[in-house]
Amino acid sequence: MKHYYTASEYKKLLESMVILVDTREQKNEDIVKWFDDNSIKHKSRALKTGDYSFMIPKNIELGVTFDTYFNDNFIVERKNSVNELAGNFSKTDKDNGRIMREFARMEHMDNCHLIIENDSIADVLDGNYRSALNSDSFLRTLLTLQRRTGLKIWFVPTEYMGKMIYELCKSELDGSIMK
Repeated sequence: MKHYYTASEYKKLLESMVILVDTREQKNEDIVKWFDDNSIKHKSRALKTGDYSFMIPKNIELGVTFDTYFNDNFIVERKNSVNELAGNFSKTDKDNGRIMREFARMEHMDNCHLIIENDSIADVLDGNYRSALNSDSFLRTLLTLQRRTGLKIWFVPTEYMGKMIYELCKSELDGSIMK
């Protein structure tokens, strides 16, 4: 979709962007409300990997000749806390395997983000979570995932989650049209 856009064309392109919300994503009312309050288009769709991505619908006037989905190269995985993530890593092999398969799929993607609500890296380092997972093991797991997948990890307060997801999608769009 490499194309040079005027300011007004870019604005139209951005306004046409649709954020994709995985149908299994739970407890995201604040995020969806932020999208609605800010006139950000969104729709539920089953995503193979991640909780959020985006698409640009076909618009011949803007040089978009078919619906363009970014979920094969760009995803946002959201966890509502360090507790949830630590719990995912320390569950039984069957449950742990699901999240590890999800992260393994990210190895083949260009741009992956993990956003963790409300907590900070200090919670990981200090062991401020409910899990038998050792804080050193937890940190090493996160660092290994970053190295293997290029995963970017963000700690974001609840009230900024919608904006952060939107800005990550917008940044990916900017990068894809300006390459």
